[in-house]
Amino acid sequence: MKLTLEQTKNGLVTIVLAVIASAATTAIIQTLKPTPPQPPSIVTVDIEQLIRTRSDEIARSGNGEITDSERKSLIEYTEQIQEKLVQVSEHAGVIVLPKQAVIAGAERDITALIGQLGGAK
Repeated sequence: MKLTLEQTKNGLVTIVLAVIASAATTAIIQTLKPTPPQPPSIVTVDIEQLIRTRSDEIARSGNGEITDSERKSLIEYTEQIQEKLVQVSEHAGVIVLPKQAVIAGAERDITALIGQLGGAK
């Protein structure tokens, strides 16, 4: 069976239109496809430093001995730190790790921020 020039042109036009439609459909799908969420950033906090600083403040304000009242105050301070860490994590969408848990890698340290927010007296 021999094709006429007109039939060949029509066949080629159909193929070209099918390729264009396929490319357009692929482009639309890629554009509408949701991008995967980025993993949360990791930040660190030197919890030991915060508690040590607070306990030093308590020791300097007294006679060097920590009373039951001061011990209770230190426990409340650590609870405040914990609450602030949860709030920062939820608000900023970050994962908070103790600085001592990160062996390698430069992560953003938020110790000073938590010290300011943690209710230091």
